[in-house]
Amino acid sequence: KEAINLANQAYKDAEKHYNTAVSMVKNGLAIPADELRAKVYLSDMKAKIKEAENNYFVAKRGLILAMGLDKLDPSEIDVVGSLKCEKIDGSVEEHQNYAMSHRSDLIAIREKVKIAEKMIEFNKADMFPTVGAFASYELNDRRWALGNEGRWWMAGIALNWKIFDGFQSFNKYKSAKETYNQYKQQEKGFEEFIKFSVYKAYKDNQTEQEKLKTAEENLKYAQEILKITEVRYKNQLASMIDLLDTQTMYDKIKFDKAQAEYNCQLSVLELKYQTGKLIEENQKRGE
Repeated sequence: KEAINLANQAYKDAEKHYNTAVSMVKNGLAIPADELRAKVYLSDMKAKIKEAENNYFVAKRGLILAMGLDKLDPSEIDVVGSLKCEKIDGSVEEHQNYAMSHRSDLIAIREKVKIAEKMIEFNKADMFPTVGAFASYELNDRRWALGNEGRWWMAGIALNWKIFDGFQSFNKYKSAKETYNQYKQQEKGFEEFIKFSVYKAYKDNQTEQEKLKTAEENLKYAQEILKITEVRYKNQLASMIDLLDTQTMYDKIKFDKAQAEYNCQLSVLELKYQTGKLIEENQKRGE
């Protein structure tokens, strides 16, 4: 969508150059070839608008398919907001610590570790003997149901130890320990992977932020050069070719700045994804 805005602005600039060339040719201050070059350039900018619009519709179509709404027409939806890169606060360590406590996939692995640890204790307990105590006391009578003519009691201790079970208890205990070690290694490796992914995303964002800053500075310089070239052309100190070349350079730098803004925001989203913030923000929006 930003490309459409840039193409429309480029068309307006080209139209301004064309009108300037027409005026100067009428006043005998420029040659007819200047008017023709400006007209050709204006036609090219008009084609760029159509190209940007078609790319926008293709992108929306892809978004619709990704959302599973294949029956929806791309013309029925629109992208709101403007292209802007968010600022990231905090150190890389802070983002890594946040990921360690908020990544749902890491939390799921830790839950598996806890369950596996409990299974070790459960199977370990099955290897030891179990001791139970019991006691009973009875009253009997030949005449009355609740009489106490006869008395009887019993007490004892029972010991149960699965010694000859074909090592089933031991094998279950051993299997539980192996499962625990497997999940523990998986947890450790995944933690290191997440820390590295967050570190990489953080550094990539710093790179894209710097590229965006450079693109913004280049745009300021290009705008100033374009103004100077426009004045020089009106004063017959520069040719139409010089003016159109400068305009082309300016349009390209504007597009590069928009691309840098886009790449920067993608790096922000990647960092949020690696830390687990992106899912939380989407859930809040859904609420």
